[in-house]
Amino acid sequence: MAGRSAAGPYKCPISGECDSFSIGSSRSNPLSVSSSQLGGSKASLTTGQLSMTESGHFNDFDTGDADGLSDQSSMTGISSRDNPMQSSISSQNSPAVSMTTGIDTKHDPNGSLMASVFRGSMKSLECDENSLGTLEFSLTYDLGNSALHCTIVRATGLRAMDSNGLSDPYVKLHMLPGATKSFKLRTKTIPKTLNPEWNETLTYHGITDDDIFRKTLRLMVLDEDTFSYDFLGETRIPLSTLGDNNIKYYHVCLERQLHLNDDEEMAPDERGRILLSLCYDMSQQHLVVGVLRCACLVAMDSTGYSDPFVKLYLRPDTEKKTKCKTRVKKQTLNPVFNEEFTFKVTRDDLTRKTLEVTVWDKDFGRNDYIGCLLVSLTSRGELLRQWYDMLKQPGETFTHWHMLSPETPPVISSVEYVVPIGHFGFSLRSLWLLTALDG
Repeated sequence: MAGRSAAGPYKCPISGECDSFSIGSSRSNPLSVSSSQLGGSKASLTTGQLSMTESGHFNDFDTGDADGLSDQSSMTGISSRDNPMQSSISSQNSPAVSMTTGIDTKHDPNGSLMASVFRGSMKSLECDENSLGTLEFSLTYDLGNSALHCTIVRATGLRAMDSNGLSDPYVKLHMLPGATKSFKLRTKTIPKTLNPEWNETLTYHGITDDDIFRKTLRLMVLDEDTFSYDFLGETRIPLSTLGDNNIKYYHVCLERQLHLNDDEEMAPDERGRILLSLCYDMSQQHLVVGVLRCACLVAMDSTGYSDPFVKLYLRPDTEKKTKCKTRVKKQTLNPVFNEEFTFKVTRDDLTRKTLEVTVWDKDFGRNDYIGCLLVSLTSRGELLRQWYDMLKQPGETFTHWHMLSPETPPVISSVEYVVPIGHFGFSLRSLWLLTALDG
């Protein structure tokens, strides 16, 4: 039987990313970051690469002024009534790296780092006579948490769009390509000013190396009106210019609006991402599955959002006793579930099982299918690695982000391995993996 686990003599802790930044984070803590031990690697940025807008209006920073800045990390956690566990994770950041186009340094949970860098080490930025103002911000690719943190500091010299000679500016982020609301974040609005200060951190979760290599972050400064908004300026940063775990600072001249082409606006192959944890409890003979969160889900409702929930199914299971699901999260494309489920199964039987994970949008009548993934010894890439590690190291918890597939799960028979060997019914590839497990 499957179900939410209860406290017992042994319990696999879910050591994953169970925390998140608020879109409207506090001014005193713009760069509070947590980190889990997730796998992955990415080539680091060389000193010859530049980060600038298309027109080249970018200002360098003196790296010397960053010496001696505080190096602190924070610890964050989320608890949920949906499960008995609570996870907390401390951040681990790589050493600071000086670069020709900016300052790369570590996170500062007190918020003092941002102000000292921008006010103390910034050279004057000269924009042309048609300038729309300037924007100061920082970007951090948090490799361990698969997250992109963007701290919006301030803008200066914005245009007046209201009759009082001022504006009510806010900043909207848009990850390109990506048309859904899940790829768009925004700051709070600062009323009646042409020189707003936000000091606010916005975070994209579930960011992969592939996102970093091929996506661009669009930052737009807008003036909020009662029923609409006015465009004030924008800039775009290719994410491929970021390094791992180091903060990169930007001071740019805002540009006029650049219209999106079809390739930038649409990302039809993306259904979203899901963060799962797996642990096998050898003493209890339990598979413990943690459904932590989803990110960047496709919108299924006319509101531009979904009401997502996750179904789990350990197959083959002709009696369908292992089917279970999370609670529904209303009106969100980035739900946090933080729920835990257990399946009674021996380790030997588990080598012949497949964990089916499907994400749905709750609707009246018929639910809408969003995406799925299948985890087993016949999987590929990170799915196979997580399943293999879970079987190889009982008692350890392994947490990974995975992309959802738009295809529906195939119907399978009671024997999933198509090349029989002896009485096991394993494929050659599965037999090799099982031999490695026993070794």
